[in-house]
Amino acid sequence: MKGIILVDPRIPSYADMRLARTYFQRLDRKDYEAGYMSLYYLLARMERTSDYVRQLTLPASIPLLDIMAERGPFSEASENERFKADQRNLVKGHGNRHLVYAAGTSHNIPQDKPALLIEEIVHFYKQHL
Repeated sequence: MKGIILVDPRIPSYADMRLARTYFQRLDRKDYEAGYMSLYYLLARMERTSDYVRQLTLPASIPLLDIMAERGPFSEASENERFKADQRNLVKGHGNRHLVYAAGTSHNIPQDKPALLIEEIVHFYKQHL
């Protein structure tokens, strides 16, 4: 692996696992149409996936780009701030990890600002790969 690019990622933590559990408990499988069942199962496994990924260590030698949205994916301001703080902490203290703030975007950065996303990926590629 030569580099990692993350687009407004969930950073696994105990707080993230609690959020995933609480969110999933409010869901009803009957509310998902056949075409959306994969989303239901993704949400069903989110806590377990977070627990697994939380225990992995990213090698400090691998460059990382995190492109963070202005508006997080949650309706609660405190969850969005935790979401952003986790991303800031991921890059903090590492010279080869960079956080790009995508002003004016929602969690769906590729849809909101595709040109910015492409520009940042190309720049990262030229710089590190």
